[in-house]
Amino acid sequence: MGTLQGEGSERAERDIAGAIAYLRGHPAVTGQGVGCMGFSMGASFAYSMSRARPADVAAVVAFYGAGDAEADYSAARAAYLGHYVEHDEWEEDEYVDQLEAKLRADGREATFYRLAGLKHWFMETNRPDEYNAEAAALAWRRTVDFLHNALHRV
Repeated sequence: MGTLQGEGSERAERDIAGAIAYLRGHPAVTGQGVGCMGFSMGASFAYSMSRARPADVAAVVAFYGAGDAEADYSAARAAYLGHYVEHDEWEEDEYVDQLEAKLRADGREATFYRLAGLKHWFMETNRPDEYNAEAAALAWRRTVDFLHNALHRV
């Protein structure tokens, strides 16, 4: 697939592709596509898989991690939901804006939320200095609703 750099990335992409194949072949999975969700660096893999496996990936949810803002998403079929924090030390606001604009320019549905006053890992309970229960609950509700809508309309 080669959409991210390095041997570790190639292995991760193979593992994700294997998980997608498993899900697509499982009798309990219905519909025309699966959702990919990633946190931080894992979000990059979710974006990447939507380009590498457009027939399989119908929805992408990214939590405080961005994909390639210069990549071509026009062949992708996924809808995208992003949960970001303003002034993130790991993902610059300008880059997230560029990614959102690129997705839309390539004809993709993209909804990005930017939460003020939070830190990068606001969803992660094992990071008590950054975790925010209220924001995490809101992001999770949005995620479940998004996945329900995106995966049931396919």
